[in-house]
Amino acid sequence: QGSVKVPETLEKETVHRILSLQ
Repeated sequence: QGSVKVPETLEKETVHRILSLQ
């Protein structure tokens, strides 16, 4: 379960970065 939380956070951070670039 802990491993699933790690990728989820990474994905959210990536989306935030992409939105920031736009």
